[in-house]
Amino acid sequence: MGAVGRAKARARLLVSVLLTCAHASGRRRWTQHREAAAVAAHKFARAVHDAAQARLPTQAEGCPCADSSLCLPIAGSPLAEREIFGFIGGNGSTIDWSRVTTVAWAAPDDYALMCRAHAMGARVILSAPKPELVLTSNSTARAEWVSTAVAAVTASYHDGIVFDWESPCRVGSPMQYWYGVLIGETRAALRSVHAGYQVSTCVAWSPDNIDGRGYNVGAFSRSSDALYVMDYDTRSQVIDACIAGANAPFGGTVRGISRFLDLGVPASQLILGVPWYGYR
Repeated sequence: MGAVGRAKARARLLVSVLLTCAHASGRRRWTQHREAAAVAAHKFARAVHDAAQARLPTQAEGCPCADSSLCLPIAGSPLAEREIFGFIGGNGSTIDWSRVTTVAWAAPDDYALMCRAHAMGARVILSAPKPELVLTSNSTARAEWVSTAVAAVTASYHDGIVFDWESPCRVGSPMQYWYGVLIGETRAALRSVHAGYQVSTCVAWSPDNIDGRGYNVGAFSRSSDALYVMDYDTRSQVIDACIAGANAPFGGTVRGISRFLDLGVPASQLILGVPWYGYR
């Protein structure tokens, strides 16, 4: 038998042995796989926790507010009983703090806004930094991204992160699966630092594949504290005569929210974003 023949024979023997072992010890290996996955998940959470904890601000670490206690994260439930999101503008002097509970898309170095919001008991949250770069099965890349995101939150004395990835993504795409995983990993890491940190995720006005975004909103809901429903500029799918009309017709709002509820998303988790503007 030549070298090629011997190699093929060894390969056949190896396959036979592997198949026999797989059949005989499948249950044991599956148990070991689950145990290994649990250990890996624990190590991941611990590594991110340690990295973030090292940067967790305390009252003695250069707080930019006049009152150093204002640099501590907002305590309590990550969502207010009546959550009102506000988009950032200026230093917060025009925000109605009697109503707004969270200011989203804040700049990490906008300390004036952070101090003012915390003084009024409101959260200030950052935008997730390019999550599309790590929508992958590469757990090391995701862990590095999560660690960086957590460090950005703690170092800037903010209160969480809003995910706002809006690219088209077909139904069942691996990218959207890993997006849900990344959101969940980020929330777990932030919660390991402070129980009051908030994670929210932006979604279209309806879960029905708007603009090619066939997202698994159920998975996003399970991974997030809240879903921010972007119910504005909803006429992107007009296919007939484009005539003047509402930016976000009320009928569409009712339909979109109803569809989220149909899919099992809790009403208490939905934050409705509405347009306070129009176009000429």
